[in-house]
Amino acid sequence: MMRFDRITLGRQAKELGFVRDTFEKVCWLADVLAFILYETAKLFPHPGGI
Repeated sequence: MMRFDRITLGRQAKELGFVRDTFEKVCWLADVLAFILYETAKLFPHPGGI
């Protein structure tokens, strides 16, 4: 999983026009969902891949 620091998140949020706290939550959620997708794909592989 990615490591997030507040300074980098603050800069990115400002560039994109978001509130830092909201942007941080969205980044964490995206990271968690990507992790779940990856782990699920390892547990339940299917012939077509992801």
